[in-house]
Amino acid sequence: MKTMKISTVAIIGLLWVMSCNDNDDMMQALRISPNDGETNVALNKNVVLNFDTPLVRSVVQKNFHMMTTQKMQGIADSIMASMGMMGMMTHNDSATIYNDMMRMMDSNTMHGTFMWNSDSTQCTFDPDSLMMPGAQYQMHMGREMMVMTGMMDGDGMMSNDNHGMMGNAGGMMYGDMMINFTTGNNIMKMNK
Repeated sequence: MKTMKISTVAIIGLLWVMSCNDNDDMMQALRISPNDGETNVALNKNVVLNFDTPLVRSVVQKNFHMMTTQKMQGIADSIMASMGMMGMMTHNDSATIYNDMMRMMDSNTMHGTFMWNSDSTQCTFDPDSLMMPGAQYQMHMGREMMVMTGMMDGDGMMSNDNHGMMGNAGGMMYGDMMINFTTGNNIMKMNK
């Protein structure tokens, strides 16, 4: 049985790689608003996901998480503590930890309503509550969604060599994507 040891530094590095955006070509198959790195986002802004092809709605909704960076860090800290107790890990241990992390993300994500256009190429996430002012938020898109967009091949390899915002090659979260934005202090004016 093959084992590997994962350090706290490796997990922090993994989360950092996931949140970086150095490759705008990757966003051809998936366009997201707010943009990665956007600041002064209105507290009541909806998230809009635009896809090049129709996607299965249930897969997108299951694979989308949005929370403050502080909550995401809490999840990472919990995962690191769990891995620290395990010492050497097998591939199965890594899969279990990933599944545990997804369950923690599910329980910490902002709740809201998903609204779709008729051909399933645009999804709007309308949070149930206002976002916190002056806070950094992270949107996580899981690998099942990334496979459907064509941004990641089904075998786990990146299509078109787009690695900018995905987890590191072969890592526990390889294929997942993170987008970061920071809220301002204002609410968008509503059109009458």
